[in-house]
Amino acid sequence: MHNTIENIRVQYIPLNLQDNQNTVLNGLLSDEMEEFSNGRISQLYDIIHYLPIHDTKMRIDAAQSFVHSLDAAFWKEKCKQHCCEHIDVLEAFYSSLKRNNTITGAMFYGTALKGLVEIAYLSEARPYPYAKWLWNGLEEINKDLSVYLHNLMVYGLPRTCDEMKDSIYKVTEIVVFKLVKNEMVPIIIADSLLNP
Repeated sequence: MHNTIENIRVQYIPLNLQDNQNTVLNGLLSDEMEEFSNGRISQLYDIIHYLPIHDTKMRIDAAQSFVHSLDAAFWKEKCKQHCCEHIDVLEAFYSSLKRNNTITGAMFYGTALKGLVEIAYLSEARPYPYAKWLWNGLEEINKDLSVYLHNLMVYGLPRTCDEMKDSIYKVTEIVVFKLVKNEMVPIIIADSLLNP
């Protein structure tokens, strides 16, 4: 449920949700902060962006402190894991284009782009938000990527196999540059992203 408070759009999240999607948020009701590091990265993003209205037991404050205290090793591991999984997506994307299968290529294009933007957040040791909010903080995370994607949206998305391939390769180059610069993944993984 969304409401507006002082011209800011807010969402109220009851902390006693029982569905599997928000199970990790139930950690706010206990003192099991480690549960957060096993959750989805987008939930870590939510936790650090919560603005508690009523938190008398300081649970959200404790959770935010926990997320901010996650060390470089945690972020490197999450980044490496995400990159390794994404290599498969890029491989499927490029192989569909080699077969000149524009429709399948277009379907994988969105998945490939989303995964690369998520990696851009992780390359800065930051959690990424849910897909619908990925764009909102991207300029702060990676200015070059933000500018490139903005221009892509303004001047037209790729339509042919070659245009899609070139576009995803350019995004991959921008992301890999930051991965290598920030020493987030071994060179072999960075190379595999560029040449799946």
